[in-house]
Amino acid sequence: MTAFSRRVLAAKPSASLAVSARAIQLKREGRDIVSLSVGEPDFPVFPHVAQAVTDALRKGYTKYTTSSGIAELREAVSDWMHAEVGQRYAAAQIICTAGAKQALYNACQALLDEGDEAVIPNPYWVSYPDLVRLAGATPVDMVTRAEDGWHPHPDALARAITPRTKAILPVYLSGLPVDMDRLYSIAREHGLRVIEDAAQAHGAEYHGKKAGNLGDTACFSFYATKNLTSGGVCGASRLSAFEVRADIGTTPADGCK
Repeated sequence: MTAFSRRVLAAKPSASLAVSARAIQLKREGRDIVSLSVGEPDFPVFPHVAQAVTDALRKGYTKYTTSSGIAELREAVSDWMHAEVGQRYAAAQIICTAGAKQALYNACQALLDEGDEAVIPNPYWVSYPDLVRLAGATPVDMVTRAEDGWHPHPDALARAITPRTKAILPVYLSGLPVDMDRLYSIAREHGLRVIEDAAQAHGAEYHGKKAGNLGDTACFSFYATKNLTSGGVCGASRLSAFEVRADIGTTPADGCK
């Protein structure tokens, strides 16, 4: 008898972390390796972020916080969402999590049940299927095509939807917005949730709408040395029109203003 649950056994090791571990091992062997695995640059955290961490320690920000995060951080997230995405959420509606992956995990746990399915347009972030599996649901791979601009084709998307489908998880590739109008129309027709991953799309727009404001749930990344090409270093994850999830990879400092 195994000591682990079926959900844990169904999850697979992260492919990107496996590639990263291999690159590290090759570097230790003296090989000249350029790793294109995990999404982080090779320079250190920005000085103002490092200073903000130092200042926070000196000010005594070392104790337990509420599960939703400190008020100042949630207020900063609220201000950023209003300025960058065009939506104003009260600080009381915002919860901070330890990274974008946890925000997406929380969304899957909140929206998916045993026996549900979630359609994932491919290519996608390698963690998506396991986030769905850990919620007890089944990921459904839907391959997109270059001739469609990597947007989910309406016909292919419709074929991937079954009576068990509960959600769709589109992703922005290098800041390229998904054709959310068509996708959202199909989702509404079938009563599905759209979990919008905008972690790689700060500042991206589609038909005048900002990324992170196109689905039911949206997730950004706060990691301050990531996603430099899309114009931002802060973000949040929100759930529908009344509940917000936020994630932070570093102390926001000036980047969240």
